Amino acid sequence: MSTSHDFSVNTRQSKVAILLLIWKFYKLAFRQFLALIAVLAVGISKSSMIALWGLFIAISVLVIVMALLSYYRFYFRIEDDELWIQKGVFKKSNINIPFSRIQTVNFEQNILLQIFQNVKVEIDTAGSSKKEFSFDALKQPVANELREIILERKKIQAPVAVDDDSEKEALEWEELEDSENHTIFQLSGGQLLKIGLTENHLRAGLWMIAVAGYLFSTANEVGFKVEDRIKDLEVFEQFNPGLMTALSFIPALILILILVSIVRTYLRYYGLSFDRLTNGFKIYSGLINRKEFSAPDNKIQKVAWGDNPLRRIFGIFVLWLKQARSADSDRNRSMSIPIITEDYIQQTLRHLYGDEMDKPSFEHPTSKHFFYRNLIYFIGIPAAIICTAGVYFKLYIILAIGVIYFLYFSITTYIQYRKSRFSFNDFMVLRKKGIYGNYREIIPWYKVQAVDIVQGIYQRRYSLANLILHTAAGEMKIPYLDLGQAQKLRDYALFHAETSDKEWM
Repeated sequence: MSTSHDFSVNTRQSKVAILLLIWKFYKLAFRQFLALIAVLAVGISKSSMIALWGLFIAISVLVIVMALLSYYRFYFRIEDDELWIQKGVFKKSNINIPFSRIQTVNFEQNILLQIFQNVKVEIDTAGSSKKEFSFDALKQPVANELREIILERKKIQAPVAVDDDSEKEALEWEELEDSENHTIFQLSGGQLLKIGLTENHLRAGLWMIAVAGYLFSTANEVGFKVEDRIKDLEVFEQFNPGLMTALSFIPALILILILVSIVRTYLRYYGLSFDRLTNGFKIYSGLINRKEFSAPDNKIQKVAWGDNPLRRIFGIFVLWLKQARSADSDRNRSMSIPIITEDYIQQTLRHLYGDEMDKPSFEHPTSKHFFYRNLIYFIGIPAAIICTAGVYFKLYIILAIGVIYFLYFSITTYIQYRKSRFSFNDFMVLRKKGIYGNYREIIPWYKVQAVDIVQGIYQRRYSLANLILHTAAGEMKIPYLDLGQAQKLRDYALFHAETSDKEWM
């Protein structure tokens, strides 16, 4: 193939890499000097302010020098079907990566790279537990040519034996990258707003609390007494909120949580495109940090989707494509995709499983003993203890808590029992569950690796059992089956897994 760039000579990264290296070294320096900065900031005076500025200037000079040295002492080239990299500030190191070992060449763009039309290039290799190497910044045309050359050279090399799992995985990912794609759907700005509004806002609140708690504890550890600083502020001495004033902050807090959820949604899913490839799926998304993520069909072990009460109002679901993980790699993570209509879920299932989705299935509810056991042991007995303590000590607020506890968990457990069921045919098993929302997951029988039958004391009394199906991407638990039915399903699952001519990975 003809290229406009000569990769046979030593090549540097784009000059944008200098800015990224400066930022990287600044973050490293900040972590190293955080304690000293905090000490100088406590009881700040004119002398400590001068010391802070002197420290900042010294760190800046050191960071810029290190970034420039790192940039100008970094070269790469292609030689004899290998990628050669030379780097090092104080100690030079040479890395050579044979094309035959390269599995994927992935691109990633943060906001700075998008502005300058550059990309970060991550190279994954067979037998590595993480990425082998990454380029901080290459111009987009140069990065595209580099990836094309690597894939083209891999094709004309001698065939690689596929007995080794790592090399087989490399071939699968290469085929996926070469395949043509068509877009299943893309998300617009208005759809992203709906998704943000229906996110778990409690999670956003917990995230804010965790960040604030970390900063609070870090400041106290280095001697910056936050409590004393707050008490010294006159505004807080004059501020004595009553109950109504405190309650008035609740709407503002809810609004803040919703805004945080919307911002997080836009950052993660902006410009999302969900594409179907010849033998897999690919997703592109991200505002500040734009990423590509691929999932070959044979790596997908489970498909799940669900909603919550807010999502149900707008007809929104979340789809999970749960992939197998290599024993030596965490590269194959599961895809999480917000879906704006259930039709796209059905399209995805048909792309993945074809006409198998049309086969009739047999649905079975969960035994009523699932509800009875939880009602007695986990709801009734604790509620009785709480109410008894409230009556005995004449603490009627405790009595009220016991009654509310009993009513709330009785209702939610009954809803969980009514929604819990499963269905199966000769191709797959479908599990349904949920309390506030609805959750569905599918596992084809040939993906099952092991089956467990588990019985508790209560279950043994009524000849019941939990059936657990294990896959390379996690397990599916089917609770409170008749013991005989669980044993038949176990044999059925193992028979299909052992006799199927389809590859589970």
